[in-house]
Amino acid sequence: MKCVILTAGEGKRMHPLTFTRPKVMLPIVNKPILEWNLLNAIDAGLREFIFVVGYKSEMVRNYFGNGERWNINIEYVNQGKALGTAHAIGMVERFVDDFIVLCADTIFGTQDIKNIVKKEIDIGLVEVRNPGEYGIVEMNATKVIKIHEKMEKPFSNVINAGIYRFNKKNL
Repeated sequence: MKCVILTAGEGKRMHPLTFTRPKVMLPIVNKPILEWNLLNAIDAGLREFIFVVGYKSEMVRNYFGNGERWNINIEYVNQGKALGTAHAIGMVERFVDDFIVLCADTIFGTQDIKNIVKKEIDIGLVEVRNPGEYGIVEMNATKVIKIHEKMEKPFSNVINAGIYRFNKKNL
């Protein structure tokens, strides 16, 4: 199973910190945010990765290379103009069958990743106090109908956590 990590975002809300680097390269305890996700995914048993890159992608490519430092394989797909999560996932469709997706600007724990890999869930959802800053999830019982991005007046506090499992059948 491959792990697709979405790293293309600029992080405009984090300016000036992201004027010189993508938000996924901001350090947390002396490692880029992206590296924490990579390490947790490795701990969850994953070895094949695709990074969807865009804004200042050379920083990501130079730091992570082909993954040899972690004894894994990393490939890169350039998203070009960042047109959202669905667009980024569509960019890798021809390279994957059964795969998980992590939004790199959120650090996911090893167990969260294992749960997605074991298909205990298809999409990570979480309740928050300030849902207007995120993708609000519209549901019908246990099925996601639509994700509404950054609503001014959210109808729910359940948001898209940025972790998914896909296969060719559900793309």
